[in-house]
Amino acid sequence: MKTNLYIKSKMILIGKLFLMSLILVLFQNCQSEKSVEEITSLLIEEHGGENYKHSEISFEFRGKQFNIYRNGNEFKYERVYTDTAGQNVRELIANKGKQKFTDGVEIELDKKGENKIDGAVNSVIYFTLLPFPLADKAAIKKVISEDSIEGEEFYLLEVTFKQEGGGRDYEDRYVYWINKNSNQMEYFAYYFHVNGGGSRFRKMVNSRRVGGILFFDQINYSSDKIDTDIENYSSVFKEGKLEKVSEIIIENIVVKSLR
Repeated sequence: MKTNLYIKSKMILIGKLFLMSLILVLFQNCQSEKSVEEITSLLIEEHGGENYKHSEISFEFRGKQFNIYRNGNEFKYERVYTDTAGQNVRELIANKGKQKFTDGVEIELDKKGENKIDGAVNSVIYFTLLPFPLADKAAIKKVISEDSIEGEEFYLLEVTFKQEGGGRDYEDRYVYWINKNSNQMEYFAYYFHVNGGGSRFRKMVNSRRVGGILFFDQINYSSDKIDTDIENYSSVFKEGKLEKVSEIIIENIVVKSLR
């Protein structure tokens, strides 16, 4: 009789443990469904949040001045420099389109000229404002795996783009390494299609917060072992076998709040 009671109690205990395990699995699954938006929201908030949306930002990159104006839905991105002929050049991307001025005179742009401004102005500002652009409606986000680098744990956030609103490089693919503890982006990789295509891996360095926004310099790497599977870059990075391509250093950062 005692043996039967013992077996019955054992079976009840096993049943409870199984039910608890099932509930835990279901809970984790529910959590994972929310994790993409939660991770992205915490990431952007940690890096600057609302400060991105209402501010004037200026910085220098490779001898050229970049100016960013964002106030709600209104924006203007600008690059200012002196060309080899000694002329003052202003290139702009704004709500109303793209413009170029030389010594104050507007230059008519064809499609090639507009694409050149996209590459020279928009791309630099896009990388400087990361991760804020991930909030764009055209960005399709997905957590694809997890990783460990130099003792830190990361989510791997994949970002692709809708054709509508995704710009001329909508077919590009990005992967971001998001630190689980700090909610900061510490590495990212991307595969691009322009100029024959290729891929890069960037490490964030020299972080500093200006006007409530976190800015980084970046070390740009490449590898002939990596093609479209850019999430594998960290393995080659940990082996110390990446080729350093360049350094992205932004200087003289000024942020003015418009709120």
